[in-house]
Amino acid sequence: MNTLKPVNVEYIRRFSILILLALFAWMFFYVSSDIYEIKLKDYAQSYKDKIRWGWVDSTTSLEQYIAKELSSPSWSSAAKKVNIVEAQGEVADFLKRIAAENIGELRDDFMRKHHTDSVTGGNNYFFREDEIPKKLTSELFLKGVDALSVVDSGGRKHYFTLYQAQRNFSLSYAPTSIRYPLEYYSYFLLVFALLIYILLPKPTVPEGAAYYTRISAVYMPDVLSVFLWTGAWMFFFLPDDSAPMFVRYFMLLFFGIFALAIVFPRIAYASNWYLFTEKSFRWSGSGGIQSVALTDIVSIKPYKRQLPKWVGFLIILFGRGQPGATGMGILAGTSAPEIGMEITTKSGTKIKVMANALESDKEFTKSFQELEKKVEGK
Repeated sequence: MNTLKPVNVEYIRRFSILILLALFAWMFFYVSSDIYEIKLKDYAQSYKDKIRWGWVDSTTSLEQYIAKELSSPSWSSAAKKVNIVEAQGEVADFLKRIAAENIGELRDDFMRKHHTDSVTGGNNYFFREDEIPKKLTSELFLKGVDALSVVDSGGRKHYFTLYQAQRNFSLSYAPTSIRYPLEYYSYFLLVFALLIYILLPKPTVPEGAAYYTRISAVYMPDVLSVFLWTGAWMFFFLPDDSAPMFVRYFMLLFFGIFALAIVFPRIAYASNWYLFTEKSFRWSGSGGIQSVALTDIVSIKPYKRQLPKWVGFLIILFGRGQPGATGMGILAGTSAPEIGMEITTKSGTKIKVMANALESDKEFTKSFQELEKKVEGK
């Protein structure tokens, strides 16, 4: 049995979803920091091609060509001595799989998903550290090895270089599943958030009570707040080095304020209801279900609440002075006041009822009018 106040359930419903969405954005854009790039190079073929095109002097040997390619980015600078080691054991088996997959000799799904789709980096493979043999990093490349070589089953020799990929390079070329290892799991948070929204108990509305329309006053604003909040966190975690952190913090604050400005009224709209009985006025509010005798009501007067003017100004700024159809609709919504009634009791308690989006508002307004006549006739 649910013992929580309806308003507390609505707080839990929305703020747990906001927390889950922030975690979703973090997991979605979490970038692995231990990505290694293994580059496969067919030096023998490129050596032949460059000699044929005249880019390399025919007196240059294959060994000299490889040493030059590995040691210097420019052929105008002097080459240093390089250390090429023939791979052994599990390292050799691992590199042979890459070579076989690269030349189409073997359909290796594991290697394929680590292969970049970039046209300029077609020989590049990206792995997280736990996906490659430990000797590849812990022994060989800590001992000054510049390249590894393997000979495949067809007698072809392949050369490999290993680098710890820089962040900007891995974001540009590494497959999505490699650079964002938690992306797949992040979708479970979305499912969890949806289940919380659907399965948490809804407020029980007594028969004959007036309550706020669910589509326009609750569900649609909830969806809007979710989009704003998710967009804010996704922008904040977006791995784009061109966006300074202060801009990200500003946008997070900007969208966050708007999202919260939507969420807080929805909590009341989703949980509150109002009911006239023969002798009392009952309602559900932040203090739970409350009641006041009709004879204790001393005044009823119209009440109007309007969003601050600065909200519309910010929307115009965000739309660069030319809001589209959606922006115009939001502006119209901010300018339209919420109209209701304010009830004052003998104890000084003020009960404010926003009547814009109430279901059965005609009957509710009629009851208010009848009560108002009674109060004025005292």
